[in-house]
Amino acid sequence: MHVTKRVGYALRFLAELAMRPNRASSTVHEIARRHGLSEKYLWLAASALQKAGMVVAARGPSGGFRLAHPPSDITLADVIEACDGPWSDWLDGLDPANDPAFNAVLRDIGQRLAASWAVELRGVTLAGLMNDYHARCSELVQDFQI
Repeated sequence: MHVTKRVGYALRFLAELAMRPNRASSTVHEIARRHGLSEKYLWLAASALQKAGMVVAARGPSGGFRLAHPPSDITLADVIEACDGPWSDWLDGLDPANDPAFNAVLRDIGQRLAASWAVELRGVTLAGLMNDYHARCSELVQDFQI
């Protein structure tokens, strides 16, 4: 399974929004500047997330993006599918000889793999990811010495 760079940008974008107090909004420009990220790629990720209904946008001086759902309701599977499309077709048409029977076998394997990955990735939520991130940051701070 190939996961694009857009998924990484989407996860960073969602993580930033999840850390905002009271589900406050933030702009693509603010997040890109804070982390030295490409604003163009971040916009692509934000657009995919908005289209999938994971974030909502507001216009105006206090506008920006905010989470559309609690972090516990957003899964890693949702993010990957929003950015990269369905997994079931990732092996479809892979045969360079374009043999229909061989492609059908690859498609069936891809669908079985996609189903098993979906089970695992639907168990990983943005809330869980953020809890693990905060725990890791705490470990780093405790290990820091001057």
